[in-house]
Amino acid sequence: MPSVTSRQTVPSTTGPAWNLGDIAVRRVDVPEDGREVGPGVFLVPAPGHTPGQVAVELRGSDRRAMITGDSIHHPVQLSHPHVNSCVDIDPAQALRTRGRLLDALADTDALLLGTHFPQPTAGTVRSDNGRYRLLAEPGTEIPPTSA
Repeated sequence: MPSVTSRQTVPSTTGPAWNLGDIAVRRVDVPEDGREVGPGVFLVPAPGHTPGQVAVELRGSDRRAMITGDSIHHPVQLSHPHVNSCVDIDPAQALRTRGRLLDALADTDALLLGTHFPQPTAGTVRSDNGRYRLLAEPGTEIPPTSA
């Protein structure tokens, strides 16, 4: 299966400057309610960092998980969701997207999989008076490497 990206993604991120070589990239339209690109694998619109940014939602028979990508750069954005990354192209949209994703994950058993998070990188989200917190998912710790 080729790599899949949103058609709205900034063209330079999948253009010759990336030197993808033989990697095939299929661009797809991602409607507001998401798009299934494989069994149980959905692209969810998450604009703000870039116009075509997507989160990846994984739906299993009894649980779901969301890879938030650049929508949530750091765990501090859970306790302070108004804090944007300095590299977000549209900070106001990034804030709205982060709020929407966190609201969808909060107080459920769905896993948030943070792309840029230090350990723990996976956990469930709990709401706490307009803020959120990540409860680490047992068994997702990455063991230290030996020197």
